Amino acid sequence: MGSVSVEGVTTPRFDQRHGRRCQGQGSHRVRPLGTLDPTVKRTPARWRLPLDLTVCFEACAMIPRVCETAAVGHTGRSSGDLRLQTRGLRVHTVESMNAPTGEVIEKAVLLAGRAPSLHNSQPWRWIFDGHTLRLYSVSGRILPATDTAGRQLLISCGVALGHLHAAMAAAGWRTVIERFPNLNQRDYLAAVEFRPALIVTDADRERADAILRRHTDRLPFAEPTDWEDFEIVLRSTLDPDGAVLDILPADSRHDLARASKLSAALRRYDSGYQAELRWWSGHPVESAGVPPEVLTSQEDYERVGINRKFPSGSAGPRDADTGTDRAAVLVLSTDDDSPRALLRCGETLSTVLLECTIAGYATCPLTHLTELPSSRDIVRELTGRGQRPQVLVRVGTAPPSHAEPPDTPRLALEDILECRG
Repeated sequence: MGSVSVEGVTTPRFDQRHGRRCQGQGSHRVRPLGTLDPTVKRTPARWRLPLDLTVCFEACAMIPRVCETAAVGHTGRSSGDLRLQTRGLRVHTVESMNAPTGEVIEKAVLLAGRAPSLHNSQPWRWIFDGHTLRLYSVSGRILPATDTAGRQLLISCGVALGHLHAAMAAAGWRTVIERFPNLNQRDYLAAVEFRPALIVTDADRERADAILRRHTDRLPFAEPTDWEDFEIVLRSTLDPDGAVLDILPADSRHDLARASKLSAALRRYDSGYQAELRWWSGHPVESAGVPPEVLTSQEDYERVGINRKFPSGSAGPRDADTGTDRAAVLVLSTDDDSPRALLRCGETLSTVLLECTIAGYATCPLTHLTELPSSRDIVRELTGRGQRPQVLVRVGTAPPSHAEPPDTPRLALEDILECRG
């Protein structure tokens, strides 16, 4: 049976339910990515590639070409500190191909699976028929007491869709996305087809690299440097059909802290919410959930002031040198709470997180402030808009003294991708 072996870890390369491989026969060893170039500055430890994603994007080094197993070598280096390598590959220009190979799809789906989601629930699955990649939500991974209307499920899937778009762009493919192609099938969120790209830019490669470097950091941040210039660039990257971006003034922090405390107080005796919070965080959950190692101490929680109240992690502060959080706070809002608006909001969130990562900022999405009407109304008043706030993002500079957070677990490829045909 086919498999991909990565540094001693073997990942099945076929659909277990149908017994069909996504591409290729037998097995082969994929050279791990993230090999550091000794001639350049070494990537910070907290940005190194997680083991389960070392199968991702040799293709990034071959842009605008897509690779298949054979006997010619090529090595390229992205604009960051990650060195992407491919060895033993035959090269085909994308213009000669009608659709991406199953192997390229596998790697893109793995990258899409790095998207953040509510308590790392990862409520998505993909089906590839050799031509179209379809995105579905997984109702079994909704948190009904926390996400009562399913808004965050759709936002999370939208982030995964945005990550997939970035991953395929770096592999030499442009995406054509039809959202909600069958209104009678509510879990069928998007159908994605592909067109060969005429060119792949450095920015395309940088976004794919950023997927692997990004993580949710719940510790206090220093103020983001060069923010005014970055804001101009960030707004230029956003799709006008997506969510609306607001950046709250610094004097709104008191009201945000009040909204956060109000949300926590209203749910203090909500047994359903508390059960979900403790099930998905603070203890090991195989391939999902928030591990205790990434949770903050009570002192770190109080220094941020607007994070969700999780069970306390470490006994003491992990970073005592930063002081009070001075992150910028971004708000993404939509005209309504329709499924289409929420999915597009997630795609916008993907762009925001990846662009912030490229710029060297740390990020932390916040959704508890929009889960209850009372706290959501406070956020809406702060934006000065009539739109509905969906998600907030803390953006700042992680000081060098920041301890490296461990990687959060991710579902295996066979749990999120099915290949047919």
